[in-house]
Amino acid sequence: MKSQRSVDLDSEDIVQRFSVIFNTRIDSLEKNVERMISNNTLKIEGLKKTVDFACAEIREVKSKVTHIDDRVNVAEKKTSLLEQRITELENVSGYYRNLGSLRGGNETLRH
Repeated sequence: MKSQRSVDLDSEDIVQRFSVIFNTRIDSLEKNVERMISNNTLKIEGLKKTVDFACAEIREVKSKVTHIDDRVNVAEKKTSLLEQRITELENVSGYYRNLGSLRGGNETLRH
């Protein structure tokens, strides 16, 4: 004899109840996973935009550095040429100074 509180469940009822509980839990987990994926997708899209912006900035800086490097090379060539000319003028000036001192130093040099 069974007590009044006991429930007479056959195997199909037990399987049915477990199935409902199981499906409810799976649905809940699925919603949580979908929400987490959605949140992560938004974060990933935000990171992608940030990385794209940083890459664009880096490309711009790289372009400017290349341009400045080119200008520095041109300036170095001009400076080298000017240093050579100054050295030549100093040599010529020293030559004429020495020539003038050999002649007595009172003559005005003309070109």
